[in-house]
Amino acid sequence: MDTQTRMTPVLERTLLEAIPTGMMLVDRSGHIVQANQRLLDTFGWEVCPDLWHLNDLLPAQYRSHHVRLLDGFWKDPQARLMGDGRDLTALHRQGHEFPVEIGLVPWPEQAPIGALVSVVDITLRKQRELALSQAITELDEFTRVVSHDLRSPVLGLGHLCQWIKDDLAAGEMELVNDHLSKASDRILKMQGLVEDLLVYARAGHQNDQFESVDLKKTVAEVWSLMKPESDFTLTVHCDSAVWTTARVPLETVLRNLIGNAIKHHHTGCGHIDVRFCDKPNEGRVSVSDDGPGIPNVATARVSQLFQTLSASKPTGSTGIGLAVCRRLVESMGGQLTLSDNLPEGICIEFGWPRVDRIDYNRAGSRPAV
Repeated sequence: MDTQTRMTPVLERTLLEAIPTGMMLVDRSGHIVQANQRLLDTFGWEVCPDLWHLNDLLPAQYRSHHVRLLDGFWKDPQARLMGDGRDLTALHRQGHEFPVEIGLVPWPEQAPIGALVSVVDITLRKQRELALSQAITELDEFTRVVSHDLRSPVLGLGHLCQWIKDDLAAGEMELVNDHLSKASDRILKMQGLVEDLLVYARAGHQNDQFESVDLKKTVAEVWSLMKPESDFTLTVHCDSAVWTTARVPLETVLRNLIGNAIKHHHTGCGHIDVRFCDKPNEGRVSVSDDGPGIPNVATARVSQLFQTLSASKPTGSTGIGLAVCRRLVESMGGQLTLSDNLPEGICIEFGWPRVDRIDYNRAGSRPAV
């Protein structure tokens, strides 16, 4: 008698369908013997395919590792959560990945010949966690900007208006013109801050569709737009030629990072290196240069809104670029880090989805912040 014939009567269909989460019964080789309708709906299947296997539900990068995990389960068949403490994703029939929680229970409990597997789609929870984290960060940053960066120019304008009034009364027209010029400069600064705030607020909220992106071509297009006046050079290294990802936010991040490397270089002539690495559940992107780098005490500050490396050495930057990069990276599920562990210069690295992840690439469906 084969395994499927022995296992099918063990779990009644009515019991399986009564469970409010996606459930399936698998044999020791990983073949799916039974599955309830909720599990089929979760993965986009109408009926169970013939010779259905767990590998059909797993992203390709996880399959070899999953074999070892399953072997470990059968050596000690106890109820457990798979990948406890790690992010797990499953593969939808339409090709995109989505985050899941998976539980395993040996079946039957005594002398198990299979495992009862629960699969819960946690896309909505992940979206809400991401939205909440972003909302807290935004609230903190906007509070600081309003209380300091915007309030200071307003107070300055108030003082200038009083001085202009006093100068007019005294007939000091030269001082009036000087103070009017300063007032105009402060108004332009406030206008720039407000415009940068709007750019920052919109970052990460566009509904960017995933598509096949030629990485080297994308960097080349960004580089051609920068048009550095000095003799900068650029190299690009890619594990894969193409990623399936959101083109516009990736271009925006690359444009800001490459632009910063050019703008803040101490010699005005240097080299920039861009790397795209394939990791099991994401891509890793790094942009490094041979410039002056960033002091350790400033690495946390420079990626915050309206923070620059040095206020005493103006570069024409308002400090919005790196903050936008961080916001875009986090909206795609990654984290931007700065490292100065180089002979010279700085390396900025971040995670980026290289496959279709439904919890990160559907900005329009995320809960409103």
